[in-house]
Amino acid sequence: MNNDLEQFSEERLMKLSEYDCAGAEEVCSLARIALAAKQAKPVALVVIDKHTDEVMLDISDEGLDLQAGDALYATPHPAHTEQAIPDGWKLVPIEPTAGMHTAARDWSVKKYGMGVGIEGSDGCYKAMLAATPKPESE
Repeated sequence: MNNDLEQFSEERLMKLSEYDCAGAEEVCSLARIALAAKQAKPVALVVIDKHTDEVMLDISDEGLDLQAGDALYATPHPAHTEQAIPDGWKLVPIEPTAGMHTAARDWSVKKYGMGVGIEGSDGCYKAMLAATPKPESE
């Protein structure tokens, strides 16, 4: 395992992943990824058939619903996000971040010559999220 990851205990990563890091969402996300990697359990062992010298996988079926053709990853794979977000859509936080408030204020100053406050940008953002249409796939 990478030395950068080894310097963090699982307890420390858990604390980082739960910390309300205003403006540091990426740090929290990275801590969750690192924690998942540290907690990953093997799902298969590589074995060699003594009679044929064929390389095979001895797959553990502990709670796994594996089907023929399923991919096995060394660390958790975020495939669900790649498939769940349709083209033209973005995953956004439910609550606007400090950086988003700043961007709204800066845009308002540029467009109208006066900045929108946090209450205004917060209300506008929440109203837009409430009006978000469902993706066609739903």
